[in-house]
Amino acid sequence: MRPSVTLALMLTGAPLLAGAETFQPREGCTLVVTIQSDSCYVRNVVTCPEMGDGLLVYGAGKDGTVVATVFDGDGATTFNGPEGAGMLLKDRTDLFSLAALNAAGADTFDYTMAGRNGTGARFAGTTTLTGETVEIDGRPFAVVATRQTVTPNSGPALEGEITALYDRELGLLLTAEVRDVASGKIMMQRRPAEFLFPGEDGALAAEPRIGCEG
Repeated sequence: MRPSVTLALMLTGAPLLAGAETFQPREGCTLVVTIQSDSCYVRNVVTCPEMGDGLLVYGAGKDGTVVATVFDGDGATTFNGPEGAGMLLKDRTDLFSLAALNAAGADTFDYTMAGRNGTGARFAGTTTLTGETVEIDGRPFAVVATRQTVTPNSGPALEGEITALYDRELGLLLTAEVRDVASGKIMMQRRPAEFLFPGEDGALAAEPRIGCEG
């Protein structure tokens, strides 16, 4: 059984604030790594005692908006969005699994997340190890491809292709690019560029610093 995650406790407060120079994890939580992306985006990855092997990722872009994502110990998303307004995992029927991905080279998923005021969406698709590896800032990553359909509670379904980078040592899957299948448009680019561990210069940065010109 996967470890339970007390989301209400973990997401209390706002440890990453717009305009702050230093990220401050809430009491009891520990920084794992700060990741600067090449498109003006910073992620601070932390772990908290009640999470077991899970990870909590706080991300912020140029505008200072903070997005929190909670991953359980097997890589499934259990919360995503701005603090206090994100979506919680509702249906655990077929969650994404890093263990299954590593064992079989691919994993299917089909789950539902729910937000406030009836908002929410169903996520269904397949994630595959491409067999390609890349090295960034001295760290090896397996390239992972996902094809998924997102069906919101209201509105049309959206089909997307996601390229992610899998850090096996950290047990972390980092989204690098999201492309809309219908239009071919790149909806998001957040390729990691620097990995800064506790004690290193730049760790606990609250603001992005790469690719923020203009």
